[in-house]
Amino acid sequence: MKLTRFLYQFGEVKHSLIYSVLKKTSFNECLFWTSEFYYSGYFLELWKLIWKIYYDFYAIIHPKLEKFIIKMKEKWDKKRKIVYILHIFKNFYHNNISSPIVFLVRMALETQKFKTKSYRGRPPSWIKNQKYKNLLLSIHNKHYKNIAYYLRRFKDEKSEVYDTILESFNVTRIYESNYEDKLHILIDTMFHLSLDDENINTQNIHLQVTEDELKYVTETNTISCKLYNVLKEKRKFKIRTEIGCFKLDRYNRAYPNVQQIQWYHWKYFAYNTPLWKERFDKYKIKLDHERFKLEFEDDCDEFEDFHEKYYYEPDEQSKDVQERSIVDIPEISINDWIINIFGEEVLFRLDNKNKYTY
Repeated sequence: MKLTRFLYQFGEVKHSLIYSVLKKTSFNECLFWTSEFYYSGYFLELWKLIWKIYYDFYAIIHPKLEKFIIKMKEKWDKKRKIVYILHIFKNFYHNNISSPIVFLVRMALETQKFKTKSYRGRPPSWIKNQKYKNLLLSIHNKHYKNIAYYLRRFKDEKSEVYDTILESFNVTRIYESNYEDKLHILIDTMFHLSLDDENINTQNIHLQVTEDELKYVTETNTISCKLYNVLKEKRKFKIRTEIGCFKLDRYNRAYPNVQQIQWYHWKYFAYNTPLWKERFDKYKIKLDHERFKLEFEDDCDEFEDFHEKYYYEPDEQSKDVQERSIVDIPEISINDWIINIFGEEVLFRLDNKNKYTY
């Protein structure tokens, strides 16, 4: 478990960001969760999340957006400015979502251990590689759970499967990114190739954040108030309560509950985050992993110096401020989450018994 810059749980920030982008709750909320992620020091994790969101929800009908993301990443590599990441999220937020199909199949990989359809008779002439006959027929017939089942079987043969699918559709390589999850790209390729041309967005015009939007983000990271007011002023949004279908750390019984973490253990769990680790490492500290405690070896001077610079008094905040990070998150099914965002007409349902990893 990790706590972010303003002592939210890291995983809950990630899922709140995803939800705010897809549900389009408000662009300011999207900007805030992005800033919480970024200014906590999770730069590389944020880029991985960008690619994951892109391939799950946008790539199959917005292939031109890939080059824009690559361009923004190249600029970020040179200048390390958050604005390039914000440009990407603005395009996510304001683009129509094609379908949750890639996400659904990718999640089904976790649980789909049995095929749901069988294919008899002579395969069509367009199937050249008989080894992957059933996978190709599953794609052709849009038998989504079967697709997940066969991809699960061939997960160690991603390159060969990818080449086979491209050959079957008579096309060359589609995507250019260096995204490391090649199975994810493979799933996306399948569904992109199955779309008719009129359903693919070919425009090459991309949005950029305004000066006011950029200012809103940078001001979230500017502390001008008393330390005990930081959480009151800087926790702009409450963790989304609709994310209880995912594997959240708060559901792990190995950890104290969320209230106890905020009151008694926040320093220990904040240490796992780059921003806070840099702050703590200025002092001589020790970690007690059994009691989830971070203690200062110098109980006087160093402890006092840290508190004067960084102690936000999370246990002394009002109920409203505390609940922005520890609000109750009821456990729901993954299907509830999908329907909440995409509506009732989803293409197929996932296993309700599981908590899913994103």
